Amino acid sequence: MRVYLTGGLRVEGEGSLVRQGSFSFPLATLAFAYFICERSRPVPAAELARVFWPDESPPDAAVAIQGITQKLRRTLVRLGLASDLRLSGTDIYELECTSDLWVDVEAAADAIHDAEGELRAGRPAGAFGPSAIAHHIARRPFLPGECGPWVDSQRDRLRGILVRALQCRGEVYLWNREIPLAVEAAKEAIALEPFRETAHQTLIRAHAALGNAAEAKRAFTRCCELLASGLAMSPSSETQRVYRSALGIDHRSAHGRRGRRSAVATDDRRPGADLKTELRRLLRESYDIERELGGGGLSRVFLAVERALGRQVVIKTLAPDSAAMLSAERFAREVRLVANLQQANIVPLLSAAVVGGIPYYTMPFVSGASLRPLLSEDAPVPISRVISILRDVGRALAFAHEHGIVHRDIKPENILISGATAVVTDFGIAKAIERAQSTAVETRMSLTAVNACIGTPAYMAPEQIAADGAIDHRADIYSYGIVAYELLTGRPPFGDPSVQAVFAAHLLERPRDVRCIRTDTPPALSDLVMRCVEKDPTLRPQTIEEVLSVVA
Repeated sequence: MRVYLTGGLRVEGEGSLVRQGSFSFPLATLAFAYFICERSRPVPAAELARVFWPDESPPDAAVAIQGITQKLRRTLVRLGLASDLRLSGTDIYELECTSDLWVDVEAAADAIHDAEGELRAGRPAGAFGPSAIAHHIARRPFLPGECGPWVDSQRDRLRGILVRALQCRGEVYLWNREIPLAVEAAKEAIALEPFRETAHQTLIRAHAALGNAAEAKRAFTRCCELLASGLAMSPSSETQRVYRSALGIDHRSAHGRRGRRSAVATDDRRPGADLKTELRRLLRESYDIERELGGGGLSRVFLAVERALGRQVVIKTLAPDSAAMLSAERFAREVRLVANLQQANIVPLLSAAVVGGIPYYTMPFVSGASLRPLLSEDAPVPISRVISILRDVGRALAFAHEHGIVHRDIKPENILISGATAVVTDFGIAKAIERAQSTAVETRMSLTAVNACIGTPAYMAPEQIAADGAIDHRADIYSYGIVAYELLTGRPPFGDPSVQAVFAAHLLERPRDVRCIRTDTPPALSDLVMRCVEKDPTLRPQTIEEVLSVVA
């Protein structure tokens, strides 16, 4: 069971959702929230009186509290929550809960503790998921519409968590070289807590990383002014050191940085700026490259004719930014390991190699579009068509999982429609990139590249977002469920334009039931999809064969 006390009270159980309006009698929401937060101990009636009536308790406070708790018990029974939440006692009250109860404010506190621990241990990638959870929860209002000292104390606590989360986000963004986001996170933290010097330090470092010494100096000056006017003190020695270091780096390496930019630009002109021309030159003996088909942030895709056999093939090469962060030889070797994955619903890999330092691989050209155009049509996809597509994709996954291959990036763009058949492309590529990155000379990877290689935000499993090292085939089942959800409803369950909000939703939010959006969905299919998108991998179907038993 999951209890949300931020953004409006709601309780999510097995197949049920209870919202704040269901607690309709006076003080009901406040009483329920207080018992949830204090469930680890008995609560005396006198303590409840101070929470309910902080200014002055009524003469019959004990009787009133008994009435409130009795109504709350009846409400829990009426809402079907009494088996998980049992309120007992008369003068001393205690809420008994199941051991697996999850409460959002507690999850935020645990998450920020984990994020800060990861940063202290020098693992900024590990802070990414926990800081997103803490930020997502703490930015929402606690028990909107309620008031009183206890409510205010909880809001202050969440405000502190939010500032700490923003601080962590700023550090992660700096490490990941997403400098403008680091600037925004630091500014927001300073607006909430002006005297937090670590936030000022992050802002100074972020401006310096952008090469903007003037803004770094303004940030330091503003920090000095705030501390002097508000606390009558000067910045700490650490803040001064950060400022001097930032300006010193900028001053000493101005010429070196210009030189490095020039070197990078020269390198970009070879594999990136005119990649098609370069590939035509390097591969002219084997392939006639006709045109570019497109690609995402990770790859470039070209249509070519293989000269030896006269057949059309697709050549995929990594984008220069991604290729620069991995061992090209290791990537080609890893791709060749999955080339034997042959099944009717899998687009096979034909070859993989490195030419001119550019890693590439080839596949047969499939005449047909990806699943994306079908999802973009105004009319809903017929149920029979949905089942057919899911069956084909499931068969591809079943074969790959049987051979120990996890796709890690199931999404509409990797599902091609050829006639009446759906086929899945890019099996093994994500893992090949990850392993090639692990052996690259430059081991400091950006989160953007990591996320691009192990998944796409709208379709990533929670364990992928949290950088869980034990990701297995159940991550594919989650992504498969997200695709199925979109096929049935016309949109993914989490459609926020912000990548960070999508990540947080995958980690925390429960999607609306498919049947609430598309009423003609067969119950068995809807139940299957909702099981596939469970946050906990142990609650999903444990094998794709179990999924196929429903869509076969």
